[in-house]
Amino acid sequence: MTTLELLRQTASGLASQIEMADEEQLRRISAAVACAAVKRAGLSHPVITEALQHLRASTQPHPDLQARVQSLAEQLDADYLEIQQPSDDREDAGKTDPVVIAAFARARAATAVAAALGDVASIAAAETAYEAVAATGDSEYFSRVAQSVLTI
Repeated sequence: MTTLELLRQTASGLASQIEMADEEQLRRISAAVACAAVKRAGLSHPVITEALQHLRASTQPHPDLQARVQSLAEQLDADYLEIQQPSDDREDAGKTDPVVIAAFARARAATAVAAALGDVASIAAAETAYEAVAATGDSEYFSRVAQSVLTI
């Protein structure tokens, strides 16, 4: 199953926007959704700042920067799992713990930024959107973000 198909299950409107967008629009969607995910997750890190600046200024993929962001995302995933582990035995598995939720959101937001830097615009947009929705659970918000850059 492709990321776009997975996105369609949780955010059908956003998936439709991505399906109808051209390459330039896909890059704008990726950048805007990644920026919004970072803001919503409260993620702050120099490599994320650098990546968001690149996304705002250029529609070109950046493999080196993508690798650095992906490395950070993997570290944030490890941090999340470490924070979440003591909650594994609980019935909710930590899904209501604000610290666990915040750690998960930061890891998914970083992964969204890494995806936005990808070389295939349609895959980058779908993966960025999927990770952003996973970070916050708010598909309507990211659909509005995407729509705002489509109407430019």
